[in-house]
Amino acid sequence: MSLVEIGPRAGENRTKFGHSVVGGRAEECGPDRLGVHIIDDRDLVVSCPDSGLSITFRKDGFAPMLVGIDGIDRSSEPSKVKFWAQAWKAAYRKARALGWLRS
Repeated sequence: MSLVEIGPRAGENRTKFGHSVVGGRAEECGPDRLGVHIIDDRDLVVSCPDSGLSITFRKDGFAPMLVGIDGIDRSSEPSKVKFWAQAWKAAYRKARALGWLRS
């Protein structure tokens, strides 16, 4: 499973998960800028092209739930936490639309 990597910009570093960090903090990304991609009919990858942040959610078999499997860490940086919350909402909406989360 791989996604096209967003090219580096001046002054940009990457975290161990490939997240973009500019000036020491992740850039913010609004919910209208999020992309949701389906991988192997079990994973939803939510990404923000502006910041390079991404997170992968996997449907948990037949259980009506999504599990974050990649792209989340122990950071308490507000922009990352905000991205993770927005990404979960986008993944949840997509999973419901696909019929993955029928309860």
